[in-house]
Amino acid sequence: MARLDRFSRWTTVALAFGLSVFTTGCYDRQELEEQAFVTALAIDKAPSGLIDCTMRIALPKNQITGSGQGGGGGGRTPMAGTAPFTFRAHTITEAFRLANSSIERTITLSHLSNLMFGEDLAREGLAKHIEPLIRFREFRRTVYVKVSRGPARDILMQDKPVLEPSTDRMGDAVASASRRSGLIPVEGHLHDLVTEMENPHEAPVVPLIAINQVVEKDPKGEAGPQGTTISYEAGQVTRAGGNPVEWSGAGVFRGDRLIGYLDGDEVTYLRLLRGSLPATKMEFHDPLRPGDRVGLWVRKERSPHYHIRLGRPLLISVDVPVDVDLINAESGVDYTKPELRRKLEASVEREMDRDMQALMLKLFHQYDADCIPVSRHARRLFATYQAFVQYPWEQSLRTAQVAVHADVHLRRFGVQMVPFNVTT
Repeated sequence: MARLDRFSRWTTVALAFGLSVFTTGCYDRQELEEQAFVTALAIDKAPSGLIDCTMRIALPKNQITGSGQGGGGGGRTPMAGTAPFTFRAHTITEAFRLANSSIERTITLSHLSNLMFGEDLAREGLAKHIEPLIRFREFRRTVYVKVSRGPARDILMQDKPVLEPSTDRMGDAVASASRRSGLIPVEGHLHDLVTEMENPHEAPVVPLIAINQVVEKDPKGEAGPQGTTISYEAGQVTRAGGNPVEWSGAGVFRGDRLIGYLDGDEVTYLRLLRGSLPATKMEFHDPLRPGDRVGLWVRKERSPHYHIRLGRPLLISVDVPVDVDLINAESGVDYTKPELRRKLEASVEREMDRDMQALMLKLFHQYDADCIPVSRHARRLFATYQAFVQYPWEQSLRTAQVAVHADVHLRRFGVQMVPFNVTT
């Protein structure tokens, strides 16, 4: 019996050793010098049912010497980008295969951080183009997705970042800045887009990116800003110099099709209604001197609370509590006085109520799109998930009655309490 146990033990050891020899190894390994890392991808509609895939490939840069292909030093290796390449194909995966007909390294998507869809393709529908993005393992669902005004290829061709030298960090840098500015949706990952497309009664919003034609024609900004109107929509911002490409606002989708746009100011209110905006700076009219402006640092005090009553019409009431700091008062009015502070709070509340209600009516009545989405707050009103799915939510939104109340609390007045007065 002991001999049999020893035989079994040695047999097990031999079998384990044999399996380790035959089942491990690096037969499919690829060295860094054999790979072409795609950091940005733009997809546009092409004739005859084809698509144009434009990609920018990274050039890893040594952090110590400033040249070469290797890493070196601590932290993440910065990557400059090549000039964009465009390949016409039936599908995205076929475009990558064709790319290796002229790019001498294997196309790799492990560093892809920016994905853009052109306007024409987005209006036609994105479902069949998203399919390989969620099935092919090299595509990460954390990729930032944007929709462009006009061809997405033009965005890659004209993009000239002001500060960020690394092409693979550009998406993270824009998203980080937008979390504070509120000008684009921060829920801009591929995973967010897919989830909102799959969930019933939800409409996705995707960050909007466009080329400013004025800046493109005068890249040095020698002529200065042109025009007297202020716009928060990408491609229309009044400015001079800098990157011709700008991001502000969002594309509104119904299902997988682009149906309209929101500007950056509307996106800020959308994020307040979603409860996804921690803090941002906003401008309002001065209640005592309407020609002047009041600057406020707006913070989310609590998540918005929705009151919904099903029926005909559908009734939706929203309470949005916000906490604000006074950071600018052009008029010089001393809003530290209790009676004046209450007037300012009431004026800001009326302005926010009006703008948020106008946004909700635009989404519900004009676009038939629940981008907030209010439907998530209405789920508890249904006994079963099937009843929720079968409810004609979008049809009810077309005639919905909406009421919004912003509960504004002015608590702080900056580092100087007394208004600035010039002595003459």
